[in-house]
Parts: sequence; C-alpha cells; structure tokens
Amino acid sequence: MNFKYRIYDVSCNKMFQVLSIDFSETTGEIVAITTKYHIYKGEELIENKLMISSGMKDINGKEIFTGDIIKIKTDGEEHILTTIYDNTTKLNFLECYGINLDLKDDTEYIVVLGNIYKNPELLDNKIEDENV
Repeated sequence: MNFKYRIYDVSCNKMFQVLSIDFSETTGEIVAITTKYHIYKGEELIENKLMISSGMKDINGKEIFTGDIIKIKTDGEEHILTTIYDNTTKLNFLECYGINLDLKDDTEYIVVLGNIYKNPELLDNKIEDENV
C-alpha cells in the first residue's frame, strides 16, 4: 500500500498534499514535511496537523483521511463520525462517538462531509442532536 498524507496548515486554514516526509536517522521522528508550497520544520510540525489516508474513498470518490468528518450508513442507521487512525486494525479507521466500526466491512456507504480542522461546526451540530 502506498501511504498518502496531507497537512492542515493552521496559519492559512488550508489543506496541502504532502510530497515527502523526512525522518531522523537516529530517532525515527519526523524532522520535515514538504508540500508544493512549504517545508514544515521544528515548531511547525507540532502546530500543523498531519493526516494519513485510509486508502478508501467515499461514494463520491473522495479519499478518506484521519480527521475527516463522515456520514455512514450501517445496519440501516446513519451516523456522523470522525475518523481516527488505529494501527492495530490494518489501517482501518474507527469513529469517536462510541460506535466502533471497521469502515471497510461494516458500512453500507460513506460520505465525507468535511474535516475536524476546517469544519468543526459539523461536530457541534452532531453533539447538539445527541443531547436532544
């Protein structure tokens, strides 16, 4: 599997495709992330958000990354969830609000609505709906 990454730049509120990631030979930690427009180093690596692709696409052909807010249908019910990386499940993604699903096997469809960095209001609406 080819790994794809994107980075959310908090200073300009934009998402960029990652072209390369450089690792320290001694510690294995990320020391630089390169996009078409910028090389992120030092504090920028902490401030900005790196996301990995699931290798899956939604029903519209949009690639699904960590941090995406998705709508899924499973067992006839729709849920709005966030995707998180779980390295114990072969790069499958799980959601945060109490439903633990393997998105590759347990869902009828998936639609990417946005992501937690650019569209946090989508989660605010979800939380309000659950409290009603």
